[in-house]
Amino acid sequence: MDLLNDSPRGIEQMLLDTGFSDLDKDVPPRRRRSKNCCSSCCMWTVLAIAIVTMAYGLTETTLYFLTREHDEPPTTTASSPTTTTLKNSGTCEKRIIGYFRLGESSELTEKQISLLTHIIFYKFNIQENGTLTIGKPEEKEELAGLVKTAKWLNVKTMFSIDEEKSGSNLFSSVTADTKKRRTLVDSISFVIKEYHMDGVDIFWKWPSNEQEYSKLILLCTELRERFGQLAQATNRKTPFLISLILSPWPKHDTYRRIQDKITTLVDFLNVETNNYYGSWFSEAGHFIGPPAALYSGHEYHGGENVDYAMWYHSCRTGNPNKLNIGLSFRVNYWENVILPQNKSDTLWLKAEKINGTVRGGWLSWRNFEKKGWNLPSASWNQESRTPYFWEPDERRYIAFENERSIQEKTNYAIDKNIGGFTIWALNDDDDDYSLSKAVGSANLCSGKGDNSIVNYNCTGV
Repeated sequence: MDLLNDSPRGIEQMLLDTGFSDLDKDVPPRRRRSKNCCSSCCMWTVLAIAIVTMAYGLTETTLYFLTREHDEPPTTTASSPTTTTLKNSGTCEKRIIGYFRLGESSELTEKQISLLTHIIFYKFNIQENGTLTIGKPEEKEELAGLVKTAKWLNVKTMFSIDEEKSGSNLFSSVTADTKKRRTLVDSISFVIKEYHMDGVDIFWKWPSNEQEYSKLILLCTELRERFGQLAQATNRKTPFLISLILSPWPKHDTYRRIQDKITTLVDFLNVETNNYYGSWFSEAGHFIGPPAALYSGHEYHGGENVDYAMWYHSCRTGNPNKLNIGLSFRVNYWENVILPQNKSDTLWLKAEKINGTVRGGWLSWRNFEKKGWNLPSASWNQESRTPYFWEPDERRYIAFENERSIQEKTNYAIDKNIGGFTIWALNDDDDDYSLSKAVGSANLCSGKGDNSIVNYNCTGV
C-alpha cells in the first residue's frame, strides 16, 4: 500500500479541509434596531453558540494532529505501566533498543515493550520514485496499536526504511536524484505524522564508495532540516530522531573521512556486531563463531568482535555514547563441521563446503528450547564470552547469546561508556522474554563520568 501519493498537506490546508477557515463568511451584516430585536438577538445567540461549538471542535481536531498527549492508554489488564530502569534517568541518555519485524505471528506485549527505551519497527520499503510502502495492509493496524502502547509506556518509537530486495541499490538511486530524495524525505515525514512516531532508522547496508556516502550525508542533512521544521510546526519539545545501521568493520577510507559528519547528523548509531558469523555468508560461511563475540575470533578474523568495533568507532567518533552494541536473539548452527585434530579444541572451528555450499542456518531463540536443547548445559567459550553446543558425533555446532553472555556485554558497555544495545529482533525472544529481561535489567547508568569520555587507548586508529 502506497503511503504517499502526494506531498503531505500543511496545517493550513487541513484547516481548509475542515471547513472552518472562513467562519465569518456567511455571517449576515448588522441590522438596524427594530421591533424584532428579540428575534434578532435569539438568532445571534444561536449563531454564537454554533461558532463556539465549531471552534471547540476545531481546537480538538487540531490538537489531535499536532500533539501526542490525548491518546487514551491501550486496553490492558495492567494497572499502570512498568518501565525499564533507564527511564527518567536524568542525563544518563543510555538506550535499550529493539527491532520488531512487522507482519509476523509473534506478539509484542506491554511487558516486553516496557523493558526498552526505543522500538524500531521494521520495515517500510523504499520504492523507485522515493515513496514508502508497508508490506501488508494489516501491518498498518498492527503498527498503530503498538505505537499507541509504546507511547503510554514512555518508549520512543521509530521505523526503519530499507530496500524491499537486498542488493537492489534503491538507496543509491533514490538519494542520487534530487526529486526522488525530496519525495523520500516527504514520505518519511508523512509516516511520522501519520503514526505519531519519534524518528526514522536508515537501514542502508552498505554505502560502497565516496559518492554513496555523500548521498547518505545529504539525505541525513535534509531529514534533519525537515525534522526541525516539523518539530516547530507541531510544538514538539524534543527533536525527532535519526539513526543509522553501521558496519562493525569499516572497509572504506572514505567512511573514515566522513564519519564526523555522520555522527553530528544522527542521534545514535546501531553497530551491527550481531552478525559476525553465519553459514549464509558466501565467502566466509564456513567460519564458525558466535553471532556477537565480545573478544577474539578466527585466526584471519580476529577483528570480528564487539571489542574491536567499539574501540574503532569510539575512537573515531570521540563519542561512545552514540554507539549501540548489536545483539542477536537468533541461534546460528552449522552442519558438516570439520573435526579438530585435538578433540579438546572446540573453539573457532570450520564447516565443510559441499558443492561449494555450507549447510546451516538459524532459528529464533523462542524455538530453540522447544527443539529439545537443554540450555543450562551449554558450554562456555571464555575467549569470546559466549555459549555454544558442540556435537562431534553429529558434526553440528550451535552458537548463540544467553543471559550470561549478555551480562558480560553489559559490564563491558558500562566500563567503556557505550550508549546502549540494539536487539535483533524482539520477535525472536521466548514467551518469558528471557533475553529481553537480561538486556532490560542492565544498569547502564551506573557508569561514572561524562558520557563522552572515551575509555580506550586510541593509538593506531
